[in-house]
Amino acid sequence: MNTRILRALALVFLLTASILIAITLLQSKLIFFPERLPADYAFALADHEEEHFFETADGERLNAIWSRAPGDGRATVLYFHGNAGSLRTWKDVASDFTRLGLDTFIIDYRGYGKSSGSLSEAGLYHDAQAAWDYLVGQGIVAADIVIYGRSIGTGVASELAANVGLARALILESPFTSLVALAKELNPFLLPGLLLRFRFDSATKLPKARMPILLVHGERDELISVSHSHKLHALLGERSTLAIIAAAGHNDVGAYPAYHAALASFLATQSPYFP
Repeated sequence: MNTRILRALALVFLLTASILIAITLLQSKLIFFPERLPADYAFALADHEEEHFFETADGERLNAIWSRAPGDGRATVLYFHGNAGSLRTWKDVASDFTRLGLDTFIIDYRGYGKSSGSLSEAGLYHDAQAAWDYLVGQGIVAADIVIYGRSIGTGVASELAANVGLARALILESPFTSLVALAKELNPFLLPGLLLRFRFDSATKLPKARMPILLVHGERDELISVSHSHKLHALLGERSTLAIIAAAGHNDVGAYPAYHAALASFLATQSPYFP
């Protein structure tokens, strides 16, 4: 093998190694797109909305907004949002639940909005547990909490559901079986099984969850294939309900009446809290 070929191979190797190292070091910036807010940022809150702060077991201070349903809320939705934005952009999703008579507690993960800290998978799990503990500490009964995760938040919600034992229900919107499986679909050549620090292995954790589970997915999801929900439904069997929203993509599931109908129908089975 001549010197020119060896040099070319060495260059390819170095470039590939550099790309893989960069992906390893920068992957949180490729997965998460948090909006940071100044500490004195004032949310435009309605009369039924309250801003809250609470602490995690590892010392971070997290921000949340608690939206109250008219009258006495029948249950409380603990909502884990997607990978971009902050409470500024997510808080209005609470209306999807308050119209059904559910209070809604939406948190900003560490590193998002006014929450302190930096991102890690273990840290996000601490955030979820701290939010749960805060609600229980505020007098919310565990059996009255509906855990809800959207997109990346489904990985957080699945971990919490597997650990808390009892909850009213678990709802996963646009879930994946694992982040590694999703990354392999998007780009198998980057060896996600070896390089990804964020695993979010929901398929392993969900069988441990003891509450009823609703899987909601856009039929035309361009980011997380609807096949992930089909696989989770097959894994969970009769313990789960699958709702595929026709024509919906990844970011517009909530714009379809079928989504709201699926929520109402599923929650109606969780008596005695829903008519």
